[in-house]
Amino acid sequence: MLKFVGNVARQTNLLGLNAAIESSRAGEYGKGFSVVAKEIRKLSNSSNESIRQIDTTLKSIRTSVNDIWDKINSSNEIFEQQAGSIEEVTGAIQSLYSTAEILKEIASKL
Repeated sequence: MLKFVGNVARQTNLLGLNAAIESSRAGEYGKGFSVVAKEIRKLSNSSNESIRQIDTTLKSIRTSVNDIWDKINSSNEIFEQQAGSIEEVTGAIQSLYSTAEILKEIASKL
């Protein structure tokens, strides 16, 4: 989209240059058209500046999205590690419970 708008801006600039040339050829009769030609060129320059700003903003957004993506992936890895640790703790607790049940049976027989 930016390329398309950039092409339109370049073509508008050429149109403004051609209009300026034609207005100078027309001499006194082309003075009013000269003002239009200047405004067309201003519009073209303004469009080009806007394109640069939009491009900079899009690059910044792209960088931010990539940073967020990296942080999400990092968080997922940490979550998976924590889930694995919780499973280990759960297994250890179940083992302790089984051992406690055995000790309870032995104690009741004594």
